[in-house]
Amino acid sequence: MAHILKPRVAETSTSTGTGAFTLAGALTGYQSFASAMATSDTTEYVIVAVDSSGNPTGDWEEGFGTYSGTNTLTRTTVSASSNAGSAVTFAAGDKLVLMTPQASRVGGIPRSTAIFKGDGSGALTAATAGTDYVIPSALNSYLPLAGGTMTGNLTFSGTSRRIIGDFNNATHASRTLFQGSAANGNTQVGAIPNGSSTQSGFFGYNSSSPANSSTVGLTINSTEAALASAIQGSGSYLPLLLQTGGSTRATLGALGGFEVDTGLLETRIAMGANDIDLRAGNYFTKTFTATTFTLTASNVPASGTAASFILDATNGGLATISFGTGFTSVKWVGGAQPTLTSAGRDVLGFFTHDGGTTWTGLLLGKDVK
Repeated sequence: MAHILKPRVAETSTSTGTGAFTLAGALTGYQSFASAMATSDTTEYVIVAVDSSGNPTGDWEEGFGTYSGTNTLTRTTVSASSNAGSAVTFAAGDKLVLMTPQASRVGGIPRSTAIFKGDGSGALTAATAGTDYVIPSALNSYLPLAGGTMTGNLTFSGTSRRIIGDFNNATHASRTLFQGSAANGNTQVGAIPNGSSTQSGFFGYNSSSPANSSTVGLTINSTEAALASAIQGSGSYLPLLLQTGGSTRATLGALGGFEVDTGLLETRIAMGANDIDLRAGNYFTKTFTATTFTLTASNVPASGTAASFILDATNGGLATISFGTGFTSVKWVGGAQPTLTSAGRDVLGFFTHDGGTTWTGLLLGKDVK
């Protein structure tokens, strides 16, 4: 059920009495109630008795009606009439039936003492015939005016629609923000594709005219996830910056090229066990004792991506060093693993480009003082 008000809806009728009116067809240049309404929809009407020339004969009535069936308008609530505000007992003859807002409501601001509501069965009632009307609490629960919960999807028709709010207030706590509804819960804002599509994303524009702007997009589809600097129309390509602490740490240029602005910083890792974790860093230190030591590697990137690390070994000559998981084979200069210093410091370098199937080992410095 919907409340319908549309322009130029008018029909003739020859119904009599105080009951429902049978609508006999639209006037020339007008549309019918059937073309504007569905069964159980409500509207506002005016009925005027006319003579054969279309001139009013005196009886009239306005009120709220229900389109209760095919070409049938039930006069649900009478607001005003030639019968002192009561339903008119129309005599035989022609009548004009028009869809039109109630005169008492046109151009006015609704008064808080009036009520305009649905009674659950589709009929509309008013506190006092001829008064103004306000949006009832029942409707407010579907589209809250001052906060509340919506229970369905929010769907926009047409194009170029906007959600407008204070998204850039200098005081961050005063901005329009997204927040999860669960108490003490996390907030995660997401986008999903529709139907069988596989792509979704978020985009930012540097102009209020998106058709001509630089853009940054975070997108995902069935084969890849991408962070992209792009353009629309006459926009300019911009570099991508990685910033922390208020400073730029790395730049991916608009035309290619990757620059690390503060130098490539790696964590120095003192090995407690025997694993080289390439996700943790690429500079490892180890003090060896007289034992058998099997070096392993974890988080080695897949074949096609190069990986490397430095092993800063102290007293490496005391241990018998072999290679296990993550090192399928190690190739050395001259084909032999170098002998390390038993009481001193040696520096070794390793790299692979095939997922650890083959590592190349280099003695970068022996007995470094």
